Amino acid sequence: MNNPITNLKTNDTSDQFDFTPALPEPGLSLWWRQFIAVLVPAIQRSIFSKRVLVALVLIILPLGLLTMMGIESMKSGDDNFMSNINRARMIFGIVYSTFMLAAILYIGNALMFTSLVRGEILERSIHYPMLAPVRRDILILGRFVGGLISAFILFGLATIVCYLVIYLPFGMTRLITDLSSGIALEQLSTYLLMTFLACMGYGSVFMATGLVFRNPLIPVLAIAGWEIINFLLPPALKIISVVFYLKNLMPVHIEQQAPLPLAVVAQPLPIWMSIFGIVFLATISISIAIFYLKRMEIRYAEE
Repeated sequence: MNNPITNLKTNDTSDQFDFTPALPEPGLSLWWRQFIAVLVPAIQRSIFSKRVLVALVLIILPLGLLTMMGIESMKSGDDNFMSNINRARMIFGIVYSTFMLAAILYIGNALMFTSLVRGEILERSIHYPMLAPVRRDILILGRFVGGLISAFILFGLATIVCYLVIYLPFGMTRLITDLSSGIALEQLSTYLLMTFLACMGYGSVFMATGLVFRNPLIPVLAIAGWEIINFLLPPALKIISVVFYLKNLMPVHIEQQAPLPLAVVAQPLPIWMSIFGIVFLATISISIAIFYLKRMEIRYAEE
């Protein structure tokens, strides 16, 4: 008697009994999940880094200066630094352009972004993310956006607090009035936009610098010198600078008592062009970082 089980035949040649786990298909859904998986640790690494403490110390400088001016104005009456709200806004513009843009945002972003990848190379842990099944362009973009979010949270809050301090001599009533009329919101929004663009521009440049150069200190100092002498450069070279685009966005016009000697005056750019200039500069810098990481070999013995 034939066994029906042993005589069973089938024409099904499919791999229905293949227990190999199916890999996710590449596409936007997978890339988005990889991006989030890189983004969250990058934010945590940036916010809880020891380098943030240095940035916080730097933030105390303009905050303390504006606070002392506000307290002195409250004691002195009409003859003081902030005799009226327009002068107070002018003083904030000077402090912001002098301290925030020229020093704090530059140094703070240099500290935070150069270590996003270079820090792991020095810690000899860069092979973990590079051996993971994650596209290297997503790895760079996730790290950059994570650092950008962290930097903007830190320096954006500092900008808001410093701006509110100028209302110390005028009280809460004047602050509410200016917020209701929109002038305070408009100026504060512009300063926050400048802060965000500064973090984007400087952050992208310093992230690429940390990848390309083994010792990023020298290029960071060189870029700082370039930014400082920006007012001396011809218009064709001014555009290769972050501070040039940011100064075009200032919501208050800072009048100089006398023109700087040897200064080259360039035609102010429209707002949209200033924003596009920084976005374009950041795109070029991130592209360089991606290009370099894709060709990077892990050689800890040379570090």
